[in-house]
Amino acid sequence: MGRDTNNAPVEAVSVSVPGTTDGTITNLDGEIKLKSPAHEEVTVAISFIGYETRKFRINLGNGQ
Repeated sequence: MGRDTNNAPVEAVSVSVPGTTDGTITNLDGEIKLKSPAHEEVTVAISFIGYETRKFRINLGNGQ
């Protein structure tokens, strides 16, 4: 999930679900674990210091 323009992983990118207390940051490999009911579509907000926050709709399958 957290990748720079060279496709290298970016650590400590904030990932949250607006309107909830759910959130996390990316690990050393740019990956996250975000729990949600299976097959639910959610909006996530992605932010990092010095960059504009972006929101995306994603489908979390199998309770990922």
